[in-house]
Amino acid sequence: MNLGEQKWSKEAEMTEAWSKAAAHNEWKEKVVEAARKWVKCKGRYHSEINTKALMELFEQEPKP
Repeated sequence: MNLGEQKWSKEAEMTEAWSKAAAHNEWKEKVVEAARKWVKCKGRYHSEINTKALMELFEQEPKP
């Protein structure tokens, strides 16, 4: 493997790591927003809907 290939390999690894981190941060923001919505809701019906939405987000957690 020459120097040029090593450079592209490192850049690809960095790009992949950056996209994984960005996806995880986006997921965390969604979880925080859903939790805030759940805490502020009133009534049993809305509480159940918001709880289900929060549970679905936890099932979709991106793998590091």
